[in-house]
Amino acid sequence: MKIRKKTLLLVSLTLISLMTVILASVSTILLQSFRELEAENTQKNVQRVQEFINEELSKLNLTSKDWARWDDTYFFVQGNSVNDYIEKNLYEDIFDNLKINLFLLYNKKQQNIINLAYDLETHQFTNFSSYLLETLNTESKLLNFNEDQGEIKGFLLVKEDLFLIVSRPILTSENKGPSAGILMMGRLINQARIEEIEQKTKLSLKITVINNLSSNLQDIFQTLIKAEQNKQIFIKPINQDEIAGYSIIKDFEDKPIALLEVKLNRDINKQGKKAVIFLIISLLIVGIVFLILMLVLIDKLIIHRLIILDHDLKIIGNTNNLSLRVKIIGKDELATFAKTINLMLDELQKEKDKTEKLLLNILPESIAKKLKENNQIIAEDYENVTILFADLVGFTNLAGRLSPLELVSFLNHLFSNFDYVAEQLGLEKIKTIGDAYMVASGLPKSRIDHAQAIANMALEMINIIEEISISYNEKFEIRIGINTGRVIAGVIGTKKFIYDLWGDAVNIASRMESSGEAGKIQVTETTYELLKDQYLLTKRGFIEVKGKGKMLTYWLENK
Repeated sequence: MKIRKKTLLLVSLTLISLMTVILASVSTILLQSFRELEAENTQKNVQRVQEFINEELSKLNLTSKDWARWDDTYFFVQGNSVNDYIEKNLYEDIFDNLKINLFLLYNKKQQNIINLAYDLETHQFTNFSSYLLETLNTESKLLNFNEDQGEIKGFLLVKEDLFLIVSRPILTSENKGPSAGILMMGRLINQARIEEIEQKTKLSLKITVINNLSSNLQDIFQTLIKAEQNKQIFIKPINQDEIAGYSIIKDFEDKPIALLEVKLNRDINKQGKKAVIFLIISLLIVGIVFLILMLVLIDKLIIHRLIILDHDLKIIGNTNNLSLRVKIIGKDELATFAKTINLMLDELQKEKDKTEKLLLNILPESIAKKLKENNQIIAEDYENVTILFADLVGFTNLAGRLSPLELVSFLNHLFSNFDYVAEQLGLEKIKTIGDAYMVASGLPKSRIDHAQAIANMALEMINIIEEISISYNEKFEIRIGINTGRVIAGVIGTKKFIYDLWGDAVNIASRMESSGEAGKIQVTETTYELLKDQYLLTKRGFIEVKGKGKMLTYWLENK
């Protein structure tokens, strides 16, 4: 075979190989990126709907607060004479303006005094549902409060009707008790209300109670139930044109009652496919031009340079080392092609570096290394770990007073300070949920002073809260709970990883926080034994801990 034909064959095979590798890798990256972008966009829109509904609930809560903390309501529900309370306050326009469907008053003996139902579409009062009154019996959590300043809000399912419900004790206009009874307000989430949400969010959505789920939706519901702690939104393409996001709606007692479905057009996916097609055509054009040039420039220098280029690319492909680069020889088209490959490798290396950096932000370094080496389930058992839970006191009131930007800025300022201290002390931050903060010591690397390190962290958090209170000119307080024991740690998820802890020790640490007091650090007896020789602790005594009975606890005061 003549050298020209050999060269043509070799160049053709090399070009096809190069184009296949580049096309496969780049198109895979592009399609994956567009799929992730589509899923992220779907998730954000589901969250938009959730935030809209939560905002509706917050507005209803504020409305109920105005009525429940009002002298007229307070005296009326006690049976005292308040002239024309119902005629002056509970007429059609009030219900229309407040956009409520239910208004109920109960006296201190849990006897129903007023139960009004209103249809916002017909603008008329309707018969009150007997099923609702049966639901609101004396055993209902909505009628039982442990303190006068409490409130209960969330969803309520009555038969197949879904309500936003708020219940709170009735106090005086000066917010003083004792409570004279219970006031409840409800807003029906019917088809008309859903259509109104659709108009405001520009989204197509559907809410289905769990008793009416189709087999397909039932499968999605079960998937969300099983993976609820890790992934609260489930994304599923419906067809080539639509994609849907799903999330579970829970009632005020945190029980699943309905499934939220949000549908979107798959515009991002279509753009991704167009981009891949354009990439294929572009690479084909480049390949054809490149092949014609090779037929014209058949000489030893070109063949030699092609062998070098092919060799470099094979090394990069075989070693998967994106830091390597192909050699650039000369200043012609081959050199330009080699530069283009290097630029692409630069971009791929940058993306790889970003991915590794992001992985290290999510997972401990040793765990991230294991995950990269072996993409399997990671679970480890640790005998001696100290866990800290912290929660900002009065966060709900703070969230009601601050704008979203101010609230996020405040939490970012607070948690950034906590993160800095955790890093300085060599602790492992596990996660933040809302205004709650969780950190652990003694994993993934064990250490003898795990309890002392957490104690130092807790004391420093108290100092940080005091400094922030001064800088914001407002009193902020935090509740902290600490426990020591055996935990299981592992990585959950295949796309969005999370490093989390499980075990009785974790649950008890959480109970220490929730049963603690503002501005104090509550520790268990186990942790106390590790700290008592180096720290000042005060015995609190036995407290009732959910699921554990009575437990002896202590207050951590100082070193």
